[in-house]
Amino acid sequence: CQAANCGPIVDALDQGLDHVPGIEKGKTIASAIAVSNPGMLGNETLRSVQQSGGCGIKVDDDNLLKVWEQLGRAGIFIEPSSAISVASAYQMAQRGMLRSSDVMVAVVTGSGFKDADTLNARVTIPDEVVEGQKAFNERLETISKLCQSK
Repeated sequence: CQAANCGPIVDALDQGLDHVPGIEKGKTIASAIAVSNPGMLGNETLRSVQQSGGCGIKVDDDNLLKVWEQLGRAGIFIEPSSAISVASAYQMAQRGMLRSSDVMVAVVTGSGFKDADTLNARVTIPDEVVEGQKAFNERLETISKLCQSK
């Protein structure tokens, strides 16, 4: 998954290319993953996705911020770029690309402190912090229900 305004690997996948050409970097809230020319690592990623039968999804900033804010309200404190994995999973589900029996792992790694400007402009930091796997899973279930109701 990549940002809609800066997704050269997804572009290369969509075009059936065997390499990832550089593109002009577009503006996106997902600054940590906005790489316009990923070079050799982009080519390796492209090959891996093609060989595994995978796909690429682009997420626009509006959807990315919506999911990021929902994660924040549920106590999952990450930078906006890290929310792209969850946002792309929702997009895939909405497009019918996932079955209810499919298992998908959405990795969210970057701390919310990495992008304090975005945080301060949009989110009130919760009083409660999620601690432990069980609490984390409960929060994800809450987020899933919120997203399905919209």
